[in-house]
Amino acid sequence: MKLKRNIFVVLFFFLFIHPRIGQTQYSFDRLWPVQSQPWYFYNPHRVVIGPDRHVYIVDSEFYRIQKFTTNGQFVKAWGSAGTGDGQFYIPEAVYVDESLHVYVADTWNDRIQVFTTNGTFIKKFGTSGSGPGEFYAPRDLAMDQARNLYVVESGNDRLQKCTTNGTTLSNIGGLKTPRGVAYDPAGYVYVADSDNHRIVQFSTNGTWITNWGSRGGTNGGKFERPRCLDVDPDGYIYVADTGNYRIQKFTTNGQFLSAWGTNGYGPSQFRYPYSVAFDPLSDKVYVCDMEIGCINIYGTNGQFLSSWRCSGSNAGMFQDPMYLDIDKNNTLLAADRYNNRIQRFTSSGGFVARMGSLGTNDGQFNQPHAVTVDEANNIYVADTCNHRIQKFDPGGSFIRKWGGSGTNSGAFNLPVGITVDQFNRVYVSDSGNNRVQVFTTNGTFLYRWGGPGTNAGRFNNPRGIAADRTGSVFVADSGNHRIEKFATNTAYLGRWGIQGIGDGQLNTPEQVDVDAAGNVFVADKMNWRMQKFSGTGTFLARFGSLGSGQGEFSRPSGICVDASGSVYTADTGNHRIQKFLASPSSPGTNQAEQTNARRLKTGVYPNYLDLSQGRKVKIYIGQAVSAEIRIYTVNMNLIKSFARRNFQEGEYAEWDGTIGETGNRAGAGIYIIYIKGDEINEKLKLIIKK
Repeated sequence: MKLKRNIFVVLFFFLFIHPRIGQTQYSFDRLWPVQSQPWYFYNPHRVVIGPDRHVYIVDSEFYRIQKFTTNGQFVKAWGSAGTGDGQFYIPEAVYVDESLHVYVADTWNDRIQVFTTNGTFIKKFGTSGSGPGEFYAPRDLAMDQARNLYVVESGNDRLQKCTTNGTTLSNIGGLKTPRGVAYDPAGYVYVADSDNHRIVQFSTNGTWITNWGSRGGTNGGKFERPRCLDVDPDGYIYVADTGNYRIQKFTTNGQFLSAWGTNGYGPSQFRYPYSVAFDPLSDKVYVCDMEIGCINIYGTNGQFLSSWRCSGSNAGMFQDPMYLDIDKNNTLLAADRYNNRIQRFTSSGGFVARMGSLGTNDGQFNQPHAVTVDEANNIYVADTCNHRIQKFDPGGSFIRKWGGSGTNSGAFNLPVGITVDQFNRVYVSDSGNNRVQVFTTNGTFLYRWGGPGTNAGRFNNPRGIAADRTGSVFVADSGNHRIEKFATNTAYLGRWGIQGIGDGQLNTPEQVDVDAAGNVFVADKMNWRMQKFSGTGTFLARFGSLGSGQGEFSRPSGICVDASGSVYTADTGNHRIQKFLASPSSPGTNQAEQTNARRLKTGVYPNYLDLSQGRKVKIYIGQAVSAEIRIYTVNMNLIKSFARRNFQEGEYAEWDGTIGETGNRAGAGIYIIYIKGDEINEKLKLIIKK
């Protein structure tokens, strides 16, 4: 899974669904479990307790700031994806000063924005670059008693000290990808010098005082990429030792005191502890776990107190639900991956039963990704990290298993998808081996096809798999961003989809399912939506967008359709199931209004990447226009231009990083892309990774 990622998905678009006239619409019906609090987070990076006694959380990839009371009651949220005032591009930090001004490090917009505590925009400062008043990936914020603002910039490997209006006062270098900064009222500034695996102490005038910590091991004072830190009024420093899955506590001179946390999903475990905040009135320590998407609250010595999260292990709760299926009794089955179990529900969300636990014994699982049923309602589970398939009777009693880790026929390397066709053949997408294997329902190997590659019939991380009533098999070829279609005898029948955001384009498709009419439904995970196609790949409909509201998704991975045409989705990042009902679109809808509402916004995809190994940047055009494209350095030196041509909506130009006609390639840094025409004048930012 998941984070520590080097490539950020393009933003500047949300996909709202306005099907064309005559298409089927899918309207939200219900979701489960229903949360008493909207503790939905997508890669949260920072938690702070403001002087107003509210908790502010940077919900980074939902592009918003969320505000709660200290006991977890939701108050307000603000922000959206974009470059306008009050919009964000992967924000990572927030600081609330004594005047109740909220400063936000709008990290990939390379700026600081300032708001009231109700989210009203006040001002912004900073532009892309490395000069005074410029930022390159600002990651964290702190303020001293003289109201000087400290900004750590991982892109510039420095700590910048500036006024609250953005005027640079000084710069401190000698750092390597710094991530966190904190101010001690005793007059010191502490920096989490992440890639140097240490904490550095400075005076407020930038004088180096001391540092402590080094890489190598899990003893007290050893670090693995510490991210953020906080100082309490008694002079204790709490450090998010991210790579070691723990919090460490020190005196202000670096003396190790204690540590807590291990790798896992339990109450006192972490997967990616990114930031830590101390509440001086309650003596509680708030820890933001970016990968799990939660806020955990502890005593000062690490005793677990509570957690704000939408995931859980109780009956009906989920920890990353994955693939779905529905049996002949209209019972929905869900692979509950990190709870290592299968859960069953009525079609209206009523909990029925659960089966499984973590382990390698019969009936136990290790991160099961998929579940399916045959005509007799027997249950088959892709027990992914145990590299095997398990079969159960309709009541959940174990029958048999087959597989094992390997590359030979019948062995698996991370089996992810599974389906049973009408002829009782069991198809398994053997993801790590980039192939499909076929078995009898007793586990006898029949045949296989595939192999790594991009040519027809080859795969790059195949995921979901489904069979229709005519004998066709559909595979979500996830890494190639397409659907491939085969006959049951392995004959190649076709494919559709390319990487992109337009109708029929895909970004990391996960599960597929086929309805009674032969239509193919796809969980288009990293486009945060579902798409519907004919059995030959004609685009029919889509629904969903990024978010945590009704009908919105976070990394949706599962989809299945029941006999009535209702669609069930596994909203993985939000740890819930959503159900949608089908209805024909209104014949009175204005086509022009639909087209405008569906218009894709201009953007760069992917951003923050390296251009080695044949990778290319796609520059999307959000409308049908005639335009030219020019690429500049931040110093406005032109390095690449594309001749003016006619673009269709959602079309893109590609750049492989070559500069002019020289054949030289662009290095790491920030680049500005201008798209100009009679009806378009767009400025975009591209970041090429170090």
